[in-house]
Amino acid sequence: MDPITRREALTAGTAAFLAGMPNGATAAQPAGRAVTKGRLKQSVSRWCYAKIPMPEFCKAVAAMGLTAIDLLDEADWAMVRDYSAVASYSWTPTTADVGTHAVHVRARSANSPQAYDSYLDGAPFEVVVGNRAALQSLVADHALPAAAGTTIQWTAVATGGTQPLQFQFWRYDASGGWRMVQDYSAAAVYSWTPGASDVGTHALQVRVRSAGSLVPYESTLDSAGFSITP
Repeated sequence: MDPITRREALTAGTAAFLAGMPNGATAAQPAGRAVTKGRLKQSVSRWCYAKIPMPEFCKAVAAMGLTAIDLLDEADWAMVRDYSAVASYSWTPTTADVGTHAVHVRARSANSPQAYDSYLDGAPFEVVVGNRAALQSLVADHALPAAAGTTIQWTAVATGGTQPLQFQFWRYDASGGWRMVQDYSAAAVYSWTPGASDVGTHALQVRVRSAGSLVPYESTLDSAGFSITP
């Protein structure tokens, strides 16, 4: 596949999301994540995509694996407490606040006419209903190692979280490392039929998060390494 720019990837990813594309696309399909390795913390500027509603924009950014949205306008934030000498802030979220949030703090000297002297952003965090989703098991329906040409199906079981839980599957191939093979969906099952070119060592990882969550995952579980034989 030819390299694409981040703008092209985000535009395509957002369009796919808004069009209701299925979540079960494999990594071989063009609608995959733009950031798959996780070693680079990439962000995107809000002003480039100002016409996209913020909720849909946030979901598309999270689905692509980007870690932040830069250059937000003040209209995208709500001031929850004005300047005072109190250096702490408390908040008790309700069920109406379920979703992704972040806190931004500003500081200035006493009697300063400036809007702020310094500011700091906290990491995004998630408000969920009840407990976070937790993976309990990941089981294959065939004994491993298995021969090439054998269809193997893994089933994940998770508890807690907000239903319907969403599952994402990653596979490790000795020849290429980790890659996402099934994006988030309500399907807790992943099937794979390895070919002759897949002979070698592999592993599987499943991730789970609550419905509506934008965090990368709430829980993960790795399979033991296994081999595909000729």
